[in-house]
Amino acid sequence: NLLYFNKLSSSYYVATARAKIILKGDTVHRCHLSELGFYNEAVEGRAESILEEANEVVPIKTGILTIESTPNVRNDLFYNTYFGAKAGENNFKAFFFPWWYALDYRIKNADVPDKFAGDRDENIDITNEEQALMAIHQLDNDQIRWRRYKIREQGKKFWRQHPEDDTFCWMNPEEMVFDKEAIDRLMRLRL
Repeated sequence: NLLYFNKLSSSYYVATARAKIILKGDTVHRCHLSELGFYNEAVEGRAESILEEANEVVPIKTGILTIESTPNVRNDLFYNTYFGAKAGENNFKAFFFPWWYALDYRIKNADVPDKFAGDRDENIDITNEEQALMAIHQLDNDQIRWRRYKIREQGKKFWRQHPEDDTFCWMNPEEMVFDKEAIDRLMRLRL
């Protein structure tokens, strides 16, 4: 899992959360912790120990420590780090990337299967929620078709796997007392 570049005196190291990672004593100029929100599923407390070590080995002035993850659990390390960054309470910058930033998350009109003919341009009935999304985020029918397909495919997991905001993606739909779509509509009215 180590690729060394002799001429550059540098290396590239890749490991999983289950791997025995020893960062102590190293200097790591670029560190990317991918899917940090799920490290504790591998080993309890793993996310905290890896982040603690990474914070020590990445130089403050010349290093970059990137953390990214699909949302997992409210009040886990990734959740607290993200919202701490958003509030200016830690040394990280918070970035949120909704699903529509992915240019390939679309289904073209010509590619709609007969089974979902109602999603074709000539038949598509855009809901109020979809109209709001389209207006606020400049989405088009191809993106709405993709969203509908994924919601049919993933059900309530869609909101976590393909977040539309940085609030509801952390909520487990099975735990919610109120209807997610109704809350979403009320939140958009606030904008």
